[in-house]
Amino acid sequence: MQNKLFTIALIGFCLGFAALSVQVIYLRAFLAVFFGNELSVGLVLALWLMWGGIGAKLAGKGIDRLVILPKTVFFALAFSGAALGLVAVRFVRIVFFVSQAQPLNFTHLVLGSAIFSALPCLVFGMLFALTSRDCTCDNSPARVYFFETLGSLVGGLITTFLGLQLGNDWLAFGLVATVVLGSVAWAEKRSCSWLYPLAAAIIFLGFEFFSVDQRLESV
Repeated sequence: MQNKLFTIALIGFCLGFAALSVQVIYLRAFLAVFFGNELSVGLVLALWLMWGGIGAKLAGKGIDRLVILPKTVFFALAFSGAALGLVAVRFVRIVFFVSQAQPLNFTHLVLGSAIFSALPCLVFGMLFALTSRDCTCDNSPARVYFFETLGSLVGGLITTFLGLQLGNDWLAFGLVATVVLGSVAWAEKRSCSWLYPLAAAIIFLGFEFFSVDQRLESV
Protein backbone atom coordinates (compact mmCIF):
# COMPACT_ATOMS: atom_id res chain seq x y z
CA MET A 1 0.00 0.00 0.00
CA GLN A 2 2.79 2.41 0.92
CA ASN A 3 4.61 1.64 -2.33
CA LYS A 4 1.47 2.38 -4.32
CA LEU A 5 0.91 5.68 -2.53
CA PHE A 6 4.55 6.63 -3.20
CA THR A 7 4.10 5.81 -6.90
CA ILE A 8 0.92 7.91 -7.07
CA ALA A 9 2.68 10.79 -5.29
CA LEU A 10 5.67 10.64 -7.64
CA ILE A 11 3.52 10.50 -10.78
CA GLY A 12 1.39 13.38 -9.48
CA PHE A 13 4.56 15.37 -8.80
CA CYS A 14 5.90 14.59 -12.29
CA LEU A 15 2.56 15.63 -13.79
CA GLY A 16 2.72 19.06 -12.16
CA PHE A 17 6.42 19.41 -12.94
CA ALA A 18 5.92 18.55 -16.62
CA ALA A 19 2.79 20.66 -17.10
CA LEU A 20 4.23 23.84 -15.54
CA SER A 21 7.57 23.37 -17.29
CA VAL A 22 5.88 23.10 -20.69
CA GLN A 23 3.65 26.06 -19.83
CA VAL A 24 6.65 28.27 -19.00
CA ILE A 25 8.36 27.35 -22.28
CA TYR A 26 5.12 27.93 -24.21
CA LEU A 27 4.69 31.37 -22.67
CA ARG A 28 8.24 32.36 -23.58
CA ALA A 29 7.73 31.12 -27.15
CA PHE A 30 4.45 32.99 -27.60
CA LEU A 31 5.87 36.21 -26.15
CA ALA A 32 8.80 35.98 -28.56
CA VAL A 33 6.73 35.23 -31.67
CA PHE A 34 3.94 37.73 -30.91
CA PHE A 35 6.34 40.52 -30.00
CA GLY A 36 5.76 40.55 -26.25
CA ASN A 37 1.96 40.79 -26.52
CA GLU A 38 0.77 40.20 -22.95
CA LEU A 39 -2.58 38.93 -24.20
CA SER A 40 -0.75 35.73 -25.16
CA VAL A 41 -0.06 35.06 -21.47
CA GLY A 42 -3.74 35.28 -20.51
CA LEU A 43 -4.84 33.26 -23.52
CA VAL A 44 -2.36 30.44 -22.93
CA LEU A 45 -3.27 30.24 -19.22
CA ALA A 46 -7.02 30.29 -19.92
CA LEU A 47 -6.81 27.71 -22.69
CA TRP A 48 -4.51 25.56 -20.55
CA LEU A 49 -7.27 25.25 -17.95
CA MET A 50 -9.98 24.73 -20.58
CA TRP A 51 -8.16 21.98 -22.49
CA GLY A 52 -7.05 20.35 -19.23
CA GLY A 53 -10.65 20.18 -18.02
CA ILE A 54 -11.81 18.71 -21.32
CA GLY A 55 -9.02 16.12 -21.17
CA ALA A 56 -10.00 15.09 -17.64
CA LYS A 57 -13.64 14.78 -18.75
CA LEU A 58 -12.72 12.65 -21.75
CA ALA A 59 -10.54 10.39 -19.63
CA GLY A 60 -13.38 9.98 -17.14
CA LYS A 61 -15.67 8.59 -19.83
CA GLY A 62 -13.20 5.97 -21.06
CA ILE A 63 -11.18 5.53 -17.89
CA ASP A 64 -11.55 1.75 -17.66
CA ARG A 65 -9.88 1.34 -21.06
CA LEU A 66 -7.22 4.00 -20.55
CA VAL A 67 -6.12 3.09 -17.03
CA ILE A 68 -4.38 -0.10 -18.20
CA LEU A 69 -1.90 1.86 -20.34
CA PRO A 70 1.47 2.84 -18.82
CA LYS A 71 1.59 6.47 -17.69
CA THR A 72 4.79 6.91 -19.70
CA VAL A 73 2.69 6.59 -22.86
CA PHE A 74 0.64 9.62 -21.85
CA PHE A 75 3.66 11.64 -20.73
CA ALA A 76 5.45 10.83 -24.00
CA LEU A 77 2.35 11.87 -25.97
CA ALA A 78 2.14 15.14 -23.99
CA PHE A 79 5.80 15.99 -24.62
CA SER A 80 5.49 15.05 -28.30
CA GLY A 81 2.45 17.28 -28.66
CA ALA A 82 4.23 20.10 -26.84
CA ALA A 83 7.26 19.78 -29.12
CA LEU A 84 5.04 19.95 -32.22
CA GLY A 85 3.25 22.96 -30.75
CA LEU A 86 6.51 24.78 -30.08
CA VAL A 87 7.68 24.13 -33.64
CA ALA A 88 4.29 25.30 -34.97
CA VAL A 89 4.63 28.55 -32.99
CA ARG A 90 7.96 29.18 -34.68
CA PHE A 91 6.35 28.58 -38.10
CA VAL A 92 3.12 30.39 -37.27
CA ARG A 93 3.29 32.50 -40.44
CA ILE A 94 3.46 29.37 -42.59
CA VAL A 95 0.68 27.68 -40.62
CA PHE A 96 -1.69 30.64 -41.11
CA PHE A 97 -0.41 31.67 -44.57
CA VAL A 98 0.85 35.06 -43.40
CA SER A 99 3.61 36.69 -45.43
CA GLN A 100 6.62 38.36 -43.85
CA ALA A 101 5.22 41.75 -44.84
CA GLN A 102 1.97 41.20 -42.91
CA PRO A 103 1.72 41.65 -39.13
CA LEU A 104 0.39 38.85 -36.95
CA ASN A 105 -2.98 39.92 -35.58
CA PHE A 106 -5.26 39.00 -32.68
CA THR A 107 -6.96 36.23 -34.64
CA HIS A 108 -3.63 34.50 -35.24
CA LEU A 109 -2.85 34.83 -31.54
CA VAL A 110 -6.15 33.28 -30.45
CA LEU A 111 -6.09 30.46 -33.00
CA GLY A 112 -2.41 29.74 -32.37
CA SER A 113 -2.92 29.61 -28.61
CA ALA A 114 -5.94 27.33 -28.96
CA ILE A 115 -4.52 24.91 -31.54
CA PHE A 116 -0.89 24.66 -30.47
CA SER A 117 -1.68 24.06 -26.79
CA ALA A 118 -4.53 21.59 -27.34
CA LEU A 119 -2.76 18.21 -27.45
CA PRO A 120 -0.40 18.53 -24.45
CA CYS A 121 -3.10 20.12 -22.29
CA LEU A 122 -5.67 17.46 -23.14
CA VAL A 123 -3.19 14.73 -22.22
CA PHE A 124 -2.17 16.43 -18.96
CA GLY A 125 -5.86 16.66 -18.05
CA MET A 126 -6.33 12.98 -18.83
CA LEU A 127 -3.31 12.13 -16.71
CA PHE A 128 -4.80 13.90 -13.71
CA ALA A 129 -8.03 11.90 -14.01
CA LEU A 130 -6.17 8.61 -14.50
CA THR A 131 -3.80 9.23 -11.59
CA SER A 132 -6.72 10.11 -9.31
CA ARG A 133 -8.43 6.88 -10.41
CA ASP A 134 -5.34 4.87 -9.45
CA CYS A 135 -5.29 6.37 -5.95
CA THR A 136 -7.67 4.28 -3.83
CA CYS A 137 -7.14 6.24 -0.60
CA ASP A 138 -9.66 8.68 0.87
CA ASN A 139 -10.08 11.99 -0.97
CA SER A 140 -7.77 10.80 -3.76
CA PRO A 141 -8.20 13.81 -6.10
CA ALA A 142 -7.08 16.13 -3.29
CA ARG A 143 -3.96 14.04 -2.68
CA VAL A 144 -3.07 13.96 -6.37
CA TYR A 145 -3.74 17.69 -6.65
CA PHE A 146 -1.42 18.39 -3.69
CA PHE A 147 1.51 16.56 -5.26
CA GLU A 148 0.73 18.03 -8.68
CA THR A 149 0.81 21.52 -7.16
CA LEU A 150 4.10 20.76 -5.45
CA GLY A 151 5.53 19.54 -8.76
CA SER A 152 4.24 22.68 -10.50
CA LEU A 153 6.05 24.88 -8.01
CA VAL A 154 9.34 23.05 -8.45
CA GLY A 155 8.96 22.65 -12.22
CA GLY A 156 8.20 26.31 -12.82
CA LEU A 157 11.21 27.46 -10.81
CA ILE A 158 13.64 24.95 -12.31
CA THR A 159 12.52 25.45 -15.91
CA THR A 160 12.70 29.22 -15.61
CA PHE A 161 16.19 28.90 -14.13
CA LEU A 162 17.26 26.44 -16.86
CA GLY A 163 15.97 28.72 -19.60
CA LEU A 164 17.87 31.68 -18.19
CA GLN A 165 21.09 29.77 -17.55
CA LEU A 166 21.15 27.78 -20.79
CA GLY A 167 19.77 30.58 -22.93
CA ASN A 168 17.90 27.94 -24.90
CA ASP A 169 14.36 26.80 -24.19
CA TRP A 170 14.78 23.73 -26.41
CA LEU A 171 17.60 22.49 -24.21
CA ALA A 172 15.47 23.04 -21.13
CA PHE A 173 12.56 21.22 -22.78
CA GLY A 174 14.72 18.22 -23.70
CA LEU A 175 16.15 17.93 -20.20
CA VAL A 176 12.72 18.18 -18.58
CA ALA A 177 11.24 15.56 -20.93
CA THR A 178 14.07 13.09 -20.34
CA VAL A 179 14.06 13.50 -16.55
CA VAL A 180 10.27 13.31 -16.20
CA LEU A 181 9.91 10.28 -18.48
CA GLY A 182 12.75 8.55 -16.62
CA SER A 183 11.15 9.27 -13.24
CA VAL A 184 7.75 7.97 -14.35
CA ALA A 185 9.33 4.85 -15.88
CA TRP A 186 11.15 4.20 -12.59
CA ALA A 187 7.92 4.69 -10.62
CA GLU A 188 5.93 2.32 -12.83
CA LYS A 189 8.60 -0.40 -12.87
CA ARG A 190 7.55 -1.67 -16.31
CA SER A 191 10.30 -2.70 -18.68
CA CYS A 192 8.50 -1.19 -21.68
CA SER A 193 8.29 2.19 -19.93
CA TRP A 194 12.04 2.70 -20.22
CA LEU A 195 11.77 2.94 -24.01
CA TYR A 196 10.28 6.41 -23.71
CA PRO A 197 12.97 8.19 -21.67
CA LEU A 198 15.59 6.40 -23.78
CA ALA A 199 13.95 7.71 -26.96
CA ALA A 200 13.70 11.20 -25.45
CA ALA A 201 17.40 11.16 -24.55
CA ILE A 202 18.39 10.02 -28.05
CA ILE A 203 16.23 12.69 -29.69
CA PHE A 204 17.56 15.30 -27.27
CA LEU A 205 21.19 14.39 -28.04
CA GLY A 206 20.51 14.29 -31.79
CA PHE A 207 18.79 17.63 -31.50
CA GLU A 208 21.94 19.10 -29.96
CA PHE A 209 24.37 17.33 -32.30
CA PHE A 210 22.65 18.68 -35.42
CA SER A 211 22.02 22.14 -33.86
CA VAL A 212 18.33 21.92 -34.71
CA ASP A 213 17.50 24.68 -32.24
CA GLN A 214 19.74 27.15 -34.07
CA ARG A 215 18.21 26.19 -37.40
CA LEU A 216 14.71 26.81 -36.01
CA GLU A 217 15.73 30.14 -34.53
CA SER A 218 17.13 31.26 -37.89
CA VAL A 219 13.84 30.65 -39.69
